[in-house]
Amino acid sequence: MFYQALLIFHIILGFYSLLIVPVVFMFKTGSSNHKKWGKTFFYSMLGVGCSALALSLLKFNLFLLSVGVFTLYMVSSGYRAIFTKGLHENQKPHWIDWSITLLNLGFGLGLILYGIFFSDGNLQVLSLIFGGITVFTGLGGLKGLIQKPSDSKHWIYRHISGMLGAYIATWTAFSATNLDFMPTLWRWTWPSILGSIVIAYFIRRERKKGLAKA
Repeated sequence: MFYQALLIFHIILGFYSLLIVPVVFMFKTGSSNHKKWGKTFFYSMLGVGCSALALSLLKFNLFLLSVGVFTLYMVSSGYRAIFTKGLHENQKPHWIDWSITLLNLGFGLGLILYGIFFSDGNLQVLSLIFGGITVFTGLGGLKGLIQKPSDSKHWIYRHISGMLGAYIATWTAFSATNLDFMPTLWRWTWPSILGSIVIAYFIRRERKKGLAKA
């Protein structure tokens, strides 16, 4: 009964998270409504990530575990970007930033090792793909903490990447568990492919705004 209740809680928050992002984008970045709805997305994604971890441990599910860890890292790093706007002006990262980044990086490396030594077939391919994505995001986050950013809008790029990355993870979980008509690899990977294009578009748009003001 506890598992079923937790699963229902996870599904409700997941659907809410899927629906709320278009609402967030209806409002101008930095506006009170954008912040208000963005915070509700952040807290709902925290619930999604934590419940995914609990569900994956109750009935061991490697990819639910990976989605949970990745979701928590992306939404946390995206939210923390707001509080580290001054990294390009010698602001020091908080221990929270180091912790979530190193945890994500370590989990990604573990997923790659699992794919190489302990799995085969689709499971191996998926382990290597998502392990690689997790390591890539972890290394990017680590670089941002170690190396002083040269662009004052660095935090906006990290905010966009983190929040939309968490949104991608939610779509990945939804697709993998519900879109059975798709081939296994495709239903696990299409959200990342499409989502990466969307993230690149919004970051490019923000960079163009900065160049226009320069």
